[in-house]
Amino acid sequence: MANINGWSDFSDESYIFAFSSPERPPAPTFVSADSTSVTLGFLPSRNDFGIRVVGYELYIDEGDNTLSQFRKLSSYSVFKKLHTLTVVNDGLGALKTLYRVKLRAVNERGMYSEFSNELLFYFAPLPSQVASIRKNPLKSSSDSIAVEWDMIKFDTIPVLGYKLYANTGRNEPLRLVYESEAQISEFLYDSNANGERIDYQLVYRF
Repeated sequence: MANINGWSDFSDESYIFAFSSPERPPAPTFVSADSTSVTLGFLPSRNDFGIRVVGYELYIDEGDNTLSQFRKLSSYSVFKKLHTLTVVNDGLGALKTLYRVKLRAVNERGMYSEFSNELLFYFAPLPSQVASIRKNPLKSSSDSIAVEWDMIKFDTIPVLGYKLYANTGRNEPLRLVYESEAQISEFLYDSNANGERIDYQLVYRF
């Protein structure tokens, strides 16, 4: 520091370490669920900024209230790609309860990352499998194939929609050809709209 007369003496020395708290980890993902448990997926913090990450903390809210407080789950403390929360061990409520979860990392100096983005999920299984897809010959023509399926009417939580995948049977991967709302259960595969000719020597796979 200086004034008109000159510079002051040096200050006392300080030691500053070139590290920081870990980068916040990605948001958890929903993997599966049944009537008593939920399995979530995790990815680690991508950057420890010079100090080794030694643990992770998983938090869950009270359920069915997106303004409720979070609590730390003791069942998750070290990084795991998959972790199962249960009614018995983690205090999950009834099926169809809406939860938020978030994750943070801690390094060996006790410095915490910011929390990940929140995962919002229902305590409920993934939708049931569609039984089958059928051709509707009355709506099909030489230029189109009409397909239909049975809507899933009774599931743990409402079905939001369907995705239809198809290929031409030429040993090619299935590709998404249609995405519908839950109330729609049919699709007209039109050769003109899809830029290819319907070839009835091939078996079209949906």
